[in-house]
Amino acid sequence: MDFEKYRNFTVADFAEDEQFWRWFMEQNDECAPIWQELIAALPEKKEIILEARNKMEMLCQMGIFPDFL
Repeated sequence: MDFEKYRNFTVADFAEDEQFWRWFMEQNDECAPIWQELIAALPEKKEIILEARNKMEMLCQMGIFPDFL
């Protein structure tokens, strides 16, 4: 996976990213290593990723999902 595309991602960017949403929704073992690798490659994104997950959890609780799901 090319992590460079995520280098400048913000919370909003992650919350709109289809791959990130799929990982979030599926929470499967197949996808998890990819995001663990991203955090290892770009450790400065860890907090942003956690914030994005929190935002996505709030959206799900409100019944709001992106069109691509």
